[in-house]
Amino acid sequence: MERTPPRLESQHVVETVETLGRRIAERFPKSGLEQQCGDLLAVAQRA
Repeated sequence: MERTPPRLESQHVVETVETLGRRIAERFPKSGLEQQCGDLLAVAQRA
């Protein structure tokens, strides 16, 4: 019997990346990671 693989819900991915971006900005404001998270968010929003 084949199982259906789990699916990612795009809205949940976007919400998670937004939350991650806020946390990164608060904790590591000068690391440059916020920009990387912004890039990831742009990809997630297009998916």
